[in-house]
Amino acid sequence: MKRIQFLFAAVAVVLLSGCSFTPQKPVPLDSQFYQIKNEKVGIYLDALPKANTHFPGANCLLCLAAAEVANSDLSNHVQSLPNTDLNDSVTIVEGILKAKGLDVIRVENKIDIKKLESFSSESETIPYARKDYRSLKDSLGVDKLVIIDINQLGVQRSYNAYVPTSDPLGYAHGAISVIDLSDNRYNLYESFNIKTAVKGDWDEPNQFPGVTTAYFQSIEVLKEQIKTLFSI
Repeated sequence: MKRIQFLFAAVAVVLLSGCSFTPQKPVPLDSQFYQIKNEKVGIYLDALPKANTHFPGANCLLCLAAAEVANSDLSNHVQSLPNTDLNDSVTIVEGILKAKGLDVIRVENKIDIKKLESFSSESETIPYARKDYRSLKDSLGVDKLVIIDINQLGVQRSYNAYVPTSDPLGYAHGAISVIDLSDNRYNLYESFNIKTAVKGDWDEPNQFPGVTTAYFQSIEVLKEQIKTLFSI
């Protein structure tokens, strides 16, 4: 019931904010990123979400409740899956940056991004972050900050109100960015929305082997995408 209440609140927030939010456009890795060797680059992995089931399209409280009940065995299994493989994403980025000759440190202390001040700019051509990260330059002792932010993880099954419109898919959603802490400019921004189909029959409780494989494949796809972004 608590999960349903949370999802209902999230839907309400989306409806209220609706059209006022414009998604951040992709920003390719700055061509000079690897050329400046006297700067220190921090890598930060934001708090990882626990694996869970997600039901986009079940947009009313009763719809969500029905989806939860119909997929309860699946949800129980997905919630038992580990997310620790995602820690490798930091190692991947760290290895690439060090191989390029950059001075790299891992940022271990939690950054409360939501508490950062908003940042606005009149520039239509320079991509700036919407939060003001400049205060982190001195507190973290880095010039640029890589942020790996995974905000949803697990399995997605689409719905049209009460009716499922897809089989479960392995799922990972979030974004990765590089921010220049001197001016708050993006050196890189890329969102990801990874969905991996289950091979064969998915409805095999209680271990759901096909779903489990699709879940871990989505994590591997994510790590490969991160590697590709920095391998230029």
